[in-house]
Amino acid sequence: VGLGEYARVTPKVKDIVFVATLKVMLKPLVEQIPGFAAAAVALKSPPIIKYRLDFGVLPAGASTIITAPILSFVDMLVNQVIVGMLLWPKRITVPLLSWDGVMPANDPVVDLEVERLNGRQQGVIKVHIIQAKELKSYDTLTGKSDPFVEIFTTPDHREKTRVLSNNLNPQWNETKYLPVLEKDTVLRVEVFDYDAVNVASFTSLRDSAMMKGSKEFMGRCAVPLSQFIKEEGLEEEIWLPLGKGDWTNLEGPGLGEGFIRLGLQYRAVENIAGEEILKAERGLLLVGVIRCYDIGSDKTSSYVQVSDF
Repeated sequence: VGLGEYARVTPKVKDIVFVATLKVMLKPLVEQIPGFAAAAVALKSPPIIKYRLDFGVLPAGASTIITAPILSFVDMLVNQVIVGMLLWPKRITVPLLSWDGVMPANDPVVDLEVERLNGRQQGVIKVHIIQAKELKSYDTLTGKSDPFVEIFTTPDHREKTRVLSNNLNPQWNETKYLPVLEKDTVLRVEVFDYDAVNVASFTSLRDSAMMKGSKEFMGRCAVPLSQFIKEEGLEEEIWLPLGKGDWTNLEGPGLGEGFIRLGLQYRAVENIAGEEILKAERGLLLVGVIRCYDIGSDKTSSYVQVSDF
């Protein structure tokens, strides 16, 4: 299809619906107005975001070819990038009483509480991804799928398993470690079918939100970690359904099939020491940038880049 002038389109976002539960924290409490030193805002759970992209007049027969990749990219941008910045325990923190005393006092105790409001790692959750069963077939030729698992506690730190080809009852037996920033942290588990080219999602507007490059969504679940944090050191194996719960509603309830078996164990940072650290084969280094100062008034667009060597 010759696109000609349509090779460049400018879609407009219309009819936006955003439904979410916010978590707002106002602390520490101080005597100065407004009564608290900082405010932090986060999304308590993944929000429901619906919108319509108006592409205007498109050439006959080329509508799907043009719009499907754009819809997929916008969905990824909204759901993974923007939501990832605010999904708890990620948050946006706004200091109202600045650390340098400009407004109006320099109190080291208040400074410390504001810095803690940004979130600090409290522990590590050990996740043993054991197996899954009764998964749905996504390959019409073989009647099987090529499943793998992604897990995360914060959107910017994900771990994933290897792909097991042609298997609806895969056994991974892989162990991963994830940071725990808060006592009400939720472990999020997603199962995907590996697909080099997701043709079905590419050609269907209804499924374009589920096209994520070379993986096709199979199911997911959310695991609150509060009980494991209370019973530190306890290692427990559990079976979890992949198609139930408020985190499985991409297009409606019941999306996702099968079950996954996990082994979970929580350890607090302060209780990991001595020989256990020296004998560890792997480590997890988290770097949090708290503040910068004396960088010059002309550095209004400064940013910090942290990398390993």
